Amino acid sequence: MKYSLKIYAAITVLFISQYAVALGQDNLPPYLAITSDTVIEYKFTTEQYQILPDKTGKLTIDEVRNGVSSIQFFTKNKTPVGIDTIVYTTWYRYRVKNNLDKEIGVSLVARSLQSDFFVIRNNTQQTHYKSGIIVPWDEKDGLQASNIIPIELQVGEQVTIYNRVENDRPGTQFGFQVKLYNTENYSLKRLSEMQPFFDPDLIIGFLFCGFCLLAGIFNFLLFMIDRQKVHLQFSMYLLALALFFSPVYFTYIVRNAPFLLRWFDCATTTLIVMSFIQFTRYYFQSFINARRFDKFLVVLMFLQLIPFLALFSLLPDSTGTIIPYGTLSISSIASSVIFYRLQHPNVKPFIWALLPFGFAALAAIVTYVFQNEGNSI
Repeated sequence: MKYSLKIYAAITVLFISQYAVALGQDNLPPYLAITSDTVIEYKFTTEQYQILPDKTGKLTIDEVRNGVSSIQFFTKNKTPVGIDTIVYTTWYRYRVKNNLDKEIGVSLVARSLQSDFFVIRNNTQQTHYKSGIIVPWDEKDGLQASNIIPIELQVGEQVTIYNRVENDRPGTQFGFQVKLYNTENYSLKRLSEMQPFFDPDLIIGFLFCGFCLLAGIFNFLLFMIDRQKVHLQFSMYLLALALFFSPVYFTYIVRNAPFLLRWFDCATTTLIVMSFIQFTRYYFQSFINARRFDKFLVVLMFLQLIPFLALFSLLPDSTGTIIPYGTLSISSIASSVIFYRLQHPNVKPFIWALLPFGFAALAAIVTYVFQNEGNSI
């Protein structure tokens, strides 16, 4: 009796699995037909791709293709009742067909932290590609700098693509856009954008890094001679700025350890703000000349630890920008006003030194506002 039940259960599981596979094949979205080779992007409508939230992040390609999960895909505007879409990992399923009379190259687009693509040809041949923001360059497929993966489509060829998208914040699929690039046209566009070869922003950043590094070393040597802590604090501030603009960021971290980008930005920004406040305290001797205000500066300094919570998704990402730059502005303006009223002998050089940074910040804010107004609908 028990043996018969086991056989019955095995047959039932096999039947359900085969039914799920057949139903999953019938449930595929309509093809995106490529009919032009002059555009840069091929965008999928919401009806042309399907979504499958992966609550555990452990679903495999075989499970989403042939298992019960294959029939649980849904379109963006038709979320089934009881499905948790606030997840870190999401699968996307879409299909594309080359309706041109010639072979065409298209590129898969990886704009998340990590994207795994499974390209299915003839319903049997499966090829796996990987790319993404935090994927090291030596592990990326395709064009590493652009995070795209070129593939070729023969005349009349139809392929199905499964895209596993992983991010560090849940619910990102609501803003996710499924698209392909025309490889040739996109490459030409990127090439024109990268002219001239030498990026002025990088050159200015490297020069500024070198200046801060030399000035930081010079002030540290002054501290070694006269033992005045104001020189030590100013050297720490300059060296933190040099680290922020250093080639290490561009030549090592971006390429080989992109998962450290947010940590590097947060750590260097925190060092810059904390060392600037420390320099301000010793420059004005606030712990002697304005003790209550000095306590306020100390509180501002330790507020810089809060942005680290954003790295664990406990606070919005904007925290890492608002708190440091807000603290710099508040501490600079407040110190200038208070010690000007106290008629501190060193306040005027401090104010004159801050003016260029103030104008630069104001120009950046005005530019940002006007750009957003121009882009608004």
